[in-house]
Amino acid sequence: MGERSPTLVTLSDSDELPLRFIAGADPMAGIEQNLATIQAQIDAHRELSASLSFDT
Repeated sequence: MGERSPTLVTLSDSDELPLRFIAGADPMAGIEQNLATIQAQIDAHRELSASLSFDT
């Protein structure tokens, strides 16, 4: 954990802690790709999904 220690200390001293923290460029790239895939799926079926909304 050596090189991450200063980063985690900086993060813990922050006034705005993130709900999630991704440690490393490779995991971040993988998660960004996953999010892009999910967003594409949402966009592809947006109209159908929205048609299932409940009226309140």
